[in-house]
Amino acid sequence: MRLFLTSSGFPKSAVNCKREFLDLVGKPTDQIRVAYVPTASYVEKNKTFAEIDRRELIELGIPEANVVDFELDHEITCGELSKFNVIFVDGGNTFYLLQEIKKSGFDKAISEYLKKDLGVYVGVSAGTVVAGPDIDFVADWDDRSQAPELKSTTALCLIEIAYSPHYTDSEAEIVEKLREKYSYPIKKLRDGRAILVNGSRARKIEN
Repeated sequence: MRLFLTSSGFPKSAVNCKREFLDLVGKPTDQIRVAYVPTASYVEKNKTFAEIDRRELIELGIPEANVVDFELDHEITCGELSKFNVIFVDGGNTFYLLQEIKKSGFDKAISEYLKKDLGVYVGVSAGTVVAGPDIDFVADWDDRSQAPELKSTTALCLIEIAYSPHYTDSEAEIVEKLREKYSYPIKKLRDGRAILVNGSRARKIEN
């Protein structure tokens, strides 16, 4: 299983993150095909970050034609995902994202895709949160009412740790209270940093 979980994607300053990500994919940039999942942004008023994140992929050297918008509006299969080397799940409303993930069967498809080591899962913000065990802890930041059909906040469980993206020192008290409230571990993830998982090994990438 290969995961690259970020708080803010691949901004220009994240030199180490960019290098480590491309090494994890293990292909020349002109051969990389990305399924770009913008779903979480659909219920946000300001969607400019989604276009920025998409452009950053192209700035890595990946051909624009190889970055394909991938919608969670139909039944997703592993076979469909297997056409891509990278599944890039962008940020936005975490509850809405998880709702659509479960409705489309993306949860089962991505699990099979990663178990077969067909490519890399990249999470940005909400895309990183849903990779963990549960998303309930982000209710202080995301509007749960945007996902009226979501019956359970149990997430993809690709990792055992819940990462809190966009962390700043001003949120220290909030995160400590969340750690006391929930049984699963919650860790901080600042912008410009990432968690790289390759098989059973995980490490933090800093710049």
